[in-house]
Amino acid sequence: MRFRFNKEDCVAGIEQLAARHSYIDLQRVGVVEFCSIPTAVAGLLLYPEFYSVGVSINAQLDSRLFASIGTQDEGYPELADFADRLEGKLLLIHGMLEDVIPPAMCFRLVEALQQANKSFDMLLLPNLGHSCSSYTIQRSWEYVVRHLLGEEPPKGFKLESSFG
Repeated sequence: MRFRFNKEDCVAGIEQLAARHSYIDLQRVGVVEFCSIPTAVAGLLLYPEFYSVGVSINAQLDSRLFASIGTQDEGYPELADFADRLEGKLLLIHGMLEDVIPPAMCFRLVEALQQANKSFDMLLLPNLGHSCSSYTIQRSWEYVVRHLLGEEPPKGFKLESSFG
């Protein structure tokens, strides 16, 4: 089956790096994505045995709602079709003022995850548009620390973003 988002190269690359560097733990592989290509969601759903944590920020999660030139349906399966394969930890973050990638794209995946009885986390931000705020960077970092390191992030630590 062909997929719009090929993760095989990413998996192979990480495995090659782990073979060279003993400090890379293949039991704790995560990915954070911002905008457009749903790298985290594709990794968690298409390679659930490899990726254990993903954070998706304003990602294009359903191409059926994204019909600009060059993005028409090309017969690829949608990621929501693989919602039942989720095994890792997933945080979906989406801005409600997002005008490039409408929140409805995220909601279709949410519905599929609910129908598959999968646990996931979601953060909707009422004043976030097509950007990545300091708040989203902070929440993403905390999620990765909690679920990949198994530790609580330091109290009072604050990340800043140049995105806004």
